[in-house]
Amino acid sequence: MITDRLKNDVIFVTVDGAADGFSEQRAGITDKVVDRYKELGLRVIRFSANENHADILIPQFDEHPYKGRLTLDTMYSYPYFVMRDMQLHLSDYTHTIRFEWDGYPIDFTKWTDDFLNYDLLAEPSSHHRYEGDRYGLYGGMSLKSKKADKILREKVTTEYWKTRIDRGNDYNEDVITNDMLTHYKGWEWDDIFSKWHSRKPDYSAFGFHESVSNKNYDDLVGVEPYEIRV
Repeated sequence: MITDRLKNDVIFVTVDGAADGFSEQRAGITDKVVDRYKELGLRVIRFSANENHADILIPQFDEHPYKGRLTLDTMYSYPYFVMRDMQLHLSDYTHTIRFEWDGYPIDFTKWTDDFLNYDLLAEPSSHHRYEGDRYGLYGGMSLKSKKADKILREKVTTEYWKTRIDRGNDYNEDVITNDMLTHYKGWEWDDIFSKWHSRKPDYSAFGFHESVSNKNYDDLVGVEPYEIRV
């Protein structure tokens, strides 16, 4: 159910500053998701480099630093914006829920304020970085607390960001978020993970993330988002 805390304490955000040329295709889905959330009385901010799809207009950037698709190669990219600059545009919230065209909340009958007891919720996945049976929580559809945002802004300095880029394959925002919030130890399993997320839009959880590699974004033209149940 849509609770007072969900309406008043949470901000839903989606970010599209991509330089890959497919923002219009993805926006065809996320625009409709955003409209539905706003109809439900939820607080939503759409960050976009395209003024036609923006509540807040942001610079265009690449998905990864120094990708080479912009006129000027730069370290300013999607991960840096999500971990640092996005919070500059937010104020009165306890948690943010970040979603994308291929992963978003679809079943609000499964919302519980218990989610807000966590600093990070996302897709749980075992990872070689972490010892034992610990998991990383990776994005697509993720919840993050204001406390976690503050930690990231303090730790992911420009100098730190440079060191991650220099490693060559270690600058994904979700990996860094897990590192910073767990001191590189990952998370122990919690049943709340499966209540938050499913890998298919089968309404078994609050939301889903169904990332498809090598997606032909032109196929997204005219595609309707999944039914959002309340």
